[in-house]
Amino acid sequence: MPKFDWSNLGPFVTAVKTACGRGSMDMGLVVQGDVQTHFGGGRFMSGPVGMPPNKQRGRLANSIQVQARGNSAIVGSNLPYGHIHEFGGVIRAKKTKYLPIPLNMSARALAEKGGTGGLKTKGTFKLISPNFGRTLLLVRDTKFKAKMYINGADGKRKYKTLQNTEPVFMLKRSVRMPKRPFMAPALKRAQNNPAMVRVFAVGTTKGLAKAGFRVQVVPA
Repeated sequence: MPKFDWSNLGPFVTAVKTACGRGSMDMGLVVQGDVQTHFGGGRFMSGPVGMPPNKQRGRLANSIQVQARGNSAIVGSNLPYGHIHEFGGVIRAKKTKYLPIPLNMSARALAEKGGTGGLKTKGTFKLISPNFGRTLLLVRDTKFKAKMYINGADGKRKYKTLQNTEPVFMLKRSVRMPKRPFMAPALKRAQNNPAMVRVFAVGTTKGLAKAGFRVQVVPA
């Protein structure tokens, strides 16, 4: 029976661990790309409940990072609102008494630009309270007017002043945000995926080659 010398396996074992870490990082990069490509489109609109959120300005999508942890890889976002998108939950007003909930796309755009000013708007809005106080609405103040061209009785084009009084925001002390997971669907697609196994095998093989071990790792 042949005899094997196991006394010098230390460097090889270390190289295997390091190479497996590279294979894991390569899989993490694939998951990162998968997460980012599945964000929805549609600016100033919420994505469908249960599906990844809309990309908006791209901050959440661009925050998806891959980090090494030992011989494995961690994929995710460090943005504080990533958790509420992934798992859902209740958002409560903290710095102000109420949360301004946009009622249309223009309101969403205004909120993104800081137009609500923490609800300290100095005359830009007025507050109305229909339904005996059960609902609070911020409405564009009537003194802020828009103009448009119309044809007058004499057939000449002239300006007409429009009163801009539609509700813009609803005020709430808290809102429940439904789940719009972006990580869980990608991880589910990665599980038991033969393509991911091949990515790991190729990455590990390259890691071993870099360490000087000409060993080919093949998917089981």
